Amino acid sequence: MKKKLFIYHIIILAILFFSCKRENKSINRLFENEVFLNPTYSYFEKDSLANPYCFEIIDSFLIVHDVFELKHFTLYNINSISCVKRFGNIGNGPGEVLIGHVLSVKQGKLYSHATLPNVLIQYNLDSLINYKSYHPTTIAKFEQIPKLFLSRFSPVEKSYFIGAGLYNSKYQYVLFNLKGEVLDSAQEVFNSKESYNDIYKFLSNQGILKNHPTENKFVYSVSRSSNIDFLDVSNEKIHLIKSYRLDNPQFKPQELGNQSYSVNYDPHSVIGFLDIFPGKNYVYTLYSDKSVIDNKSYSSNIVLVFDWEGNPIVKYILNKEVYYIGVDEDRKKFYTIQKDDDGGWVIAYFDFHNSPTLNVINDEIEKLAYSR
Repeated sequence: MKKKLFIYHIIILAILFFSCKRENKSINRLFENEVFLNPTYSYFEKDSLANPYCFEIIDSFLIVHDVFELKHFTLYNINSISCVKRFGNIGNGPGEVLIGHVLSVKQGKLYSHATLPNVLIQYNLDSLINYKSYHPTTIAKFEQIPKLFLSRFSPVEKSYFIGAGLYNSKYQYVLFNLKGEVLDSAQEVFNSKESYNDIYKFLSNQGILKNHPTENKFVYSVSRSSNIDFLDVSNEKIHLIKSYRLDNPQFKPQELGNQSYSVNYDPHSVIGFLDIFPGKNYVYTLYSDKSVIDNKSYSSNIVLVFDWEGNPIVKYILNKEVYYIGVDEDRKKFYTIQKDDDGGWVIAYFDFHNSPTLNVINDEIEKLAYSR
């Protein structure tokens, strides 16, 4: 009997130990301020979305990565809450990209990039809106840089770029120029010392790279993890501002012969960061503490907000699970991609002006940021 009680107590202690250990990893514990958002919804016109992926906001327009009708993107007018047009031709012709078209905004210009092949395209917003037939400008096309596997990349200045993925079997970030010359590299990947091949390391360190709208600041989160980095670039060097390594992604390599060729997520690993939106003042992240097996929809109602120095600011708790987020700090609107009661995709926004609690906390955030 005593032996059974002893074993029972050991099991209980083990459960408590691992539960506490898991809780300590949660990035949620870093946020002291919580704000519940439950405003009246306003919807963009329905049935205009097919396969939404992420947001970008430039001037009075909302751009959604939405592969449909041989186009990559859908353009919405924020003021009229209407769909303007689809753009971003899918193909191999001039100004076209077949796979991996991802958007970013930098210095008021709209960019899209593909990783297969490595191409960066620039859109002129006025021409895009006003001309029925418009071909963007390809401003950079890279042959494969030796030992570099790009997950995402972004312009820094006209002549050089920052990439995230895997470089030289070790580094998460690399700075390179138009000639394909590597200028700098930084931040070891979490599994750099493991004996896995480069393909496995690259696949397990893919993620989301976002840039500040006007400055050379960047944020990158590794998919299916609680790991996030805040960076800036100056004098052709990458500087790590702050790094959180709270929960490494848990993967299982799939092998063909003796070589790893793909990875599978461990179903019990944390989902972590689902989306990132870069504002001028803050970085907004959609985050889930749930495991893959417990959140098969990959949605969340938790938005964690950091400043660009990587300091935790506030946690927003939405009244509904969403899939992607976008924030217009000037108009004080919080955009989300979510599903309606019929299971269809919709864009809904929260108006900050209708949330007195939010305005109070925003005042406190500004005081906090000023005091730093």
